[in-house]
Amino acid sequence: MDIQEEKTVQGQPWVIDLFKSEDAEGVVGLYQAIYGEYFPLPDIYSADWHVEQAQTNDSYRVVARLSDGSLIGTVALFRSVPTNPELYEGGGLMVLEDYRTQNVAVQLMHYMYNSLPKKHCVGQIWGEAVCNHLVSQMLAIKSGQVACALEVDMMPEDAYKKLSERGQNINSRVSALVLFQAFNPDSRVVYLPLAYEDTLKKLYAPFDFGHKFLKPGSNIEDGSNTSANISIMSGAGITRITVSQIGIDFPSWLDRTQNELRDCGSKVYQIIIPLNKPLADQATESLRKEGYWLGGLLPRWFGHDGFLMQKTLHEPDFSKIMVYSKHGKEVLAMVQADYEKRLR
Repeated sequence: MDIQEEKTVQGQPWVIDLFKSEDAEGVVGLYQAIYGEYFPLPDIYSADWHVEQAQTNDSYRVVARLSDGSLIGTVALFRSVPTNPELYEGGGLMVLEDYRTQNVAVQLMHYMYNSLPKKHCVGQIWGEAVCNHLVSQMLAIKSGQVACALEVDMMPEDAYKKLSERGQNINSRVSALVLFQAFNPDSRVVYLPLAYEDTLKKLYAPFDFGHKFLKPGSNIEDGSNTSANISIMSGAGITRITVSQIGIDFPSWLDRTQNELRDCGSKVYQIIIPLNKPLADQATESLRKEGYWLGGLLPRWFGHDGFLMQKTLHEPDFSKIMVYSKHGKEVLAMVQADYEKRLR
């Protein structure tokens, strides 16, 4: 088995190791220790679910294990984007509080980004690094991840009740910086919405894969109608709409969809549109008229690239968003500027 050399923490030997089925209860225990019962995805608390995820290759998990078999930390690559099963998300980094000064997180992240993709032939990774602290962002960016979008107020405050009990004052929703890394870069055809042409070119700059940028058009795509997947994450108070096909009916589809979702209880709405469609510009303009604003670039979201726009039912507090890198701060500035432009 491919593991790293044994280390010592607080006098106890530990190793970075690949997930085993007998670790499932320990992973659940880590979530309970960090989040209590407040993590917004209930399956996380099922040991059988973690075993099934590993067996189906829906997740590749790494653990930090003491010599007695108990877990002190974990992180994973996992499938989270239905429109591209080859795109894995890197995340879920957790280290027990007593071991956070012992380099455990660094070793977990290093193994995840440098060993797991090669071992499992993963060609691309994305991630969501929370913005209430800088540790996750720092570790991801130092491992080669690049910021490309900002999900404002994505995580509910309830997910951090456990931290609040420990004296960390988190009394509002938490934003997440979206990061991306391609191990097998290739070029894409991209239609740039006119309102965000310059912005998207800046977001694409770190991903210089020879993309072909085209001007938007009004082409009727086989007369097809808009099709989308709507995911309502009630525990997180967020609705994510992934548009797989932009049709000429997009404005009326959007109006109808918003009416249907009016009482769903979400506080945050995200819409992702494909950038390989000539009608991306018209869709973007329809979204802007309905109060949506810039989220950012989502490379490979559909196999080809996606564009995130978002809307909150409250005024975000951008001053609480912590960003580590220079490029990340530029992403934050672009998102905030577009939000403020909407208010004028």
